[in-house]
Amino acid sequence: MLNFDGFGVNITINGRAKADLSGTVNKCSLKYDHSATVNSTEFVAEHITRTVDGLVSTDKKNDQFAGL
Repeated sequence: MLNFDGFGVNITINGRAKADLSGTVNKCSLKYDHSATVNSTEFVAEHITRTVDGLVSTDKKNDQFAGL
């Protein structure tokens, strides 16, 4: 489990890796492969840039991304 509390975080998950994310941050950059497993039901980011296999998506304002 990776627990974050702070202003900003950059997270990269490669290959078939698994990560459990929790905590609260203001800004987050999350990059992961389609084959990775990300559990973020306990993770909240106010602003997040999500990149999956090179495709970028930006969400803003109290994002809770569950079931990635």
